[in-house]
Amino acid sequence: MLSLFLKSLIAFTISFVVLSFHIQKKPIFYHLTEIMGPLGTDIQKSIGKSVKRGMKKSSEIGQDFIQNNKPEYQDYVESKRSSGKLGHSKETVLEEIRKEEKRKLDELINSN
Repeated sequence: MLSLFLKSLIAFTISFVVLSFHIQKKPIFYHLTEIMGPLGTDIQKSIGKSVKRGMKKSSEIGQDFIQNNKPEYQDYVESKRSSGKLGHSKETVLEEIRKEEKRKLDELINSN
């Protein structure tokens, strides 16, 4: 990692020094800019547009993710026994009797 950083730094420094050499009282970089014309500004504008589109798209994806994170429905239990306020209804008593009968039948089967 450090060697990659040093190599990049050395390459940048050499490029900067070479482009700073003067030919006809102007640096080489200036001559290259005259040759290339508006290409540099076009590339800069293109990169700027791409970055703006990327930011907008990532913002839309983030918004969609947050909106899709909310549940569309509420899950709830429909049971008469889920509340302590209801007390014992006829169905609850019948269910307890059935459990009692089942236990007695199981005892009868096991005893034979």
